[in-house]
Amino acid sequence: MAEEQTKESKAETKEKKQKKKDKGQKVEEQKKSQKEKELKPDFKYIVRLVNTDISGLKSVLMGLTEIKGIGIRTAQNILNTTNLPKWEKIGNLSDQQIAQLEEAIQNYCHNGPEWALNRPIDFASGESIHLLGTDLDLTKLDDINLLKMIRCYRGVRHEKGKKVRGQRTANHGRKGITVGVTKKPGAQAKAPAQPQASGSKE
Repeated sequence: MAEEQTKESKAETKEKKQKKKDKGQKVEEQKKSQKEKELKPDFKYIVRLVNTDISGLKSVLMGLTEIKGIGIRTAQNILNTTNLPKWEKIGNLSDQQIAQLEEAIQNYCHNGPEWALNRPIDFASGESIHLLGTDLDLTKLDDINLLKMIRCYRGVRHEKGKKVRGQRTANHGRKGITVGVTKKPGAQAKAPAQPQASGSKE
């Protein structure tokens, strides 16, 4: 009797597991079909903006954050200057809309608020600009090289590879080869201390 009951219970558990699998597969198929419905016939799986490849499955708002120099707040400011939907998949945009979006990105330094620009006063021009992509990296390197050239405190710290902004360096920021404790050459090892003999002194 007990063996028959265990066999029946095992069969029931197998059926339940199979039902769960079938249900999960149906849900996945429904999700896939919904996603396919959202995609337009001329859907672009990769959209190129400001020398950056962006996945077409991302929304316009989140896709803009893939560009170096654009965060979520900057992306919102850029989209506020256009009439494009924020949560539309960026791959569904037409070529004309993508061109409009790229133009809005390039003109952000003129249309956006000055406090939101990543380079408010440029050394060379004195104007407020917003740098993107490789321009941001190159300008940062140029700034560090200028600090090194004029031999200011920050430049010297950059040269030495030390922390620049006043952090403590006693315990952190230890880079390079680990150096262990070494004995000086010629130093004689101390003789081990002899244990004193127990007993009364005469």
